[in-house]
Amino acid sequence: MSKHLILCLISFALIFGCKKTQIEKNVQFKIGRDFVGGINDSTQVKDLKVIFANDSIVNYQEDDSFVGGLNAIDIFEKNGNPLLSVFPYEALDSTSIIDFIQLKDSRYKTEKGICNLSIFQEIKSVYTISEIQNNLNTIKIIINEIDATFVINKNELLSTFDFGVKVDTTQIPNGTKFSSFIINF
Repeated sequence: MSKHLILCLISFALIFGCKKTQIEKNVQFKIGRDFVGGINDSTQVKDLKVIFANDSIVNYQEDDSFVGGLNAIDIFEKNGNPLLSVFPYEALDSTSIIDFIQLKDSRYKTEKGICNLSIFQEIKSVYTISEIQNNLNTIKIIINEIDATFVINKNELLSTFDFGVKVDTTQIPNGTKFSSFIINF
């Protein structure tokens, strides 16, 4: 009887232990409003070492405070594949919270299946486009629902859009790829 009970307990532990690991992996690459994987709107730069303990963190250290430049923290898997670029509010401050994240790995997906490799048609079919900004070299698609920005390089488009001219969703081809997928905090 006790052998049977022990066998049941071990089986139970293995089954639920494996499910927990699978759940953690699914959460690791999930995107939502105010979070990307284990990073949320209150994560500090110093917390990245714990969140990405099995990955490589590359931090640009040059002091760029005079030009107000961005100090990206790039995160790579151990095999060299890029995962994210994290941009803190304050450069060179380990207690700074995260301002925005640029997603570089297609395993990071929203609940609706959108990732950095998604095309314009996929995004407009599952999210309401809040705003389209026409900048000098890029067009930015803003999705307030998940606080995301999708950037299109103008040289990817068949049409030319002068800076400042209003751009409509019908003017962007459905198959257009994005150069950046950014989650803002």
